[in-house]
Amino acid sequence: MDTGETKEVQKVQLLSNEENITEIKLTQKLFFGNNLQVSDESDEEDNSNIALNKNDRKKVAIWNDDSDDSTIDEDDLQIKKKRRRQNYIEKNLEQHKWAKVTSTEEKKYSDSEDDELEDISHALSRTAGRYIKKTKKLGTKTINFNQVKDITIGYHKNKFLQSVKFHPSRPVLMTASYSGQISMFKVCEPDNLKKIEKNNYLQHIKIKNFRLINAEYYADGAKVLASSFESRCLYSYDLLQGVVSELFLPRKIQRFTSGNFTVSSCGSLIALIGDISEVYILNANTLEIIATFVASSRIISVTFSKTTRNEIYGFTDNGDVYLWNLTAKGEQNSFPDKGCIHGSKIAISPNDQFLACGSNTGFINIYDVTKAKIAEFGSSLEPIYTISNLITDANLLAFNNTSEIMAYGSSIKSMQMKLYNLGSGTTYENFPHVSEVRSMDKLMCVDFSPNSGFIAFGTQNGSLKMYRLNHFTSY
Repeated sequence: MDTGETKEVQKVQLLSNEENITEIKLTQKLFFGNNLQVSDESDEEDNSNIALNKNDRKKVAIWNDDSDDSTIDEDDLQIKKKRRRQNYIEKNLEQHKWAKVTSTEEKKYSDSEDDELEDISHALSRTAGRYIKKTKKLGTKTINFNQVKDITIGYHKNKFLQSVKFHPSRPVLMTASYSGQISMFKVCEPDNLKKIEKNNYLQHIKIKNFRLINAEYYADGAKVLASSFESRCLYSYDLLQGVVSELFLPRKIQRFTSGNFTVSSCGSLIALIGDISEVYILNANTLEIIATFVASSRIISVTFSKTTRNEIYGFTDNGDVYLWNLTAKGEQNSFPDKGCIHGSKIAISPNDQFLACGSNTGFINIYDVTKAKIAEFGSSLEPIYTISNLITDANLLAFNNTSEIMAYGSSIKSMQMKLYNLGSGTTYENFPHVSEVRSMDKLMCVDFSPNSGFIAFGTQNGSLKMYRLNHFTSY
């Protein structure tokens, strides 16, 4: 067994000391809560000023009148105020159209049914998902969702995103771009999915001369592992300490030009795709090679079982699916993906029930994992579902945590993304919204949040498309 060389270059300086201190504080406050003790005097001064400003805030009336100070009958006072308010609105309405908002209190005491219906109609046209009646059962034809603002605005450099990943336990989203920049953003409050702040940025690093291909969390979400084209090393980014380490691959792995890898659900193993037909299983902490599996042709995509780290699934260029087991290395199973010319992507559901295979022709076959395990080696297997909505490479696949929804799409054509109900075998008709269909954005990656409260797509221009799935109540 080749233990390899695991040389580390500690504390690679990618940001200035001041930037590092600021970003580490932001992240620690998020990961550790409000109990973190910070001894920075400037922070204390800032906090005291903020508290003072909050206490000093007073509501100032837009208009004033000397008669307000006089003691008059309360009913007359209310009538006069209402008249002055109406006059003010009529005079300034045309000047402040941009600020015309109907408050909750105004709706509550409105006497005009026509105005109320108009307000509701306008709100429905903007965010219809909020008014769709929620049910315990997930719909089969339409899904209740809202588009959320791009929380990365101002921090992406128009470089297409190779990876978007939600943190496994904290409301944090990681974006990783082809340029080598890895950024962290706060999604929402842990107990309030609707509360999304104006500035969501937490921290970032930029690895120079690093054409990033993939980035994933490991070590219980405390670190990020990143890979690149034609590189003999991986980069490990410690989120809490802000330390970047360069990890060299074992000598046995002579070539790793693809940069493709995946991490097991427990975060302890890495499956690294070789250049020919190998899959190397490495210890995530030491990069020691634990096992090597070989297929009949070049491996395109690989994934671990979600319920055990011992089972690995590989998808080859010629459309063969392989099932390997670490506890029985001499045993393996394989079957051809029905109708596949060239394989593109493989994904497995969190409950290990569904195995999805996407091909270059746009077809996606979904198989029963139990049947795939017991099928005779090399024999054909009939899929449970076949999706044929795409006309280009089906290279985007992801399951939600309940194994009820699968996101699928293609990075070749603009706005090729869909959500699929695995219970009914139907694609949701209303996702994405019709207003987005003509968008020129090409989607490069996709991920669900741990409890399916959100789904995010990374685009070719570096922006983020994120949606709130209202059926699910947790991040």
